Amino acid sequence: MSPMTKSFIHDIYSFAKQEGVDIVSFDKGQSKDEVTQRYLAKFSAQEGVLYIGKAQEKFNTFRTSKKFSTDT
Repeated sequence: MSPMTKSFIHDIYSFAKQEGVDIVSFDKGQSKDEVTQRYLAKFSAQEGVLYIGKAQEKFNTFRTSKKFSTDT
């Protein structure tokens, strides 16, 4: 992980601790809308940060495989 990334993550965790904001880790397939609605129901301020969401990273990749044709 690059130093810039480590610094960014550290700053996010510091902000969350300082401001009392929860960091929520989302599981695969978990509804972020449902979590947000629960936090909104408890939120009474005019504006602010509800929570910091941490989701699995999505990225495309490729696979290599040998394909065999009975025609060739």
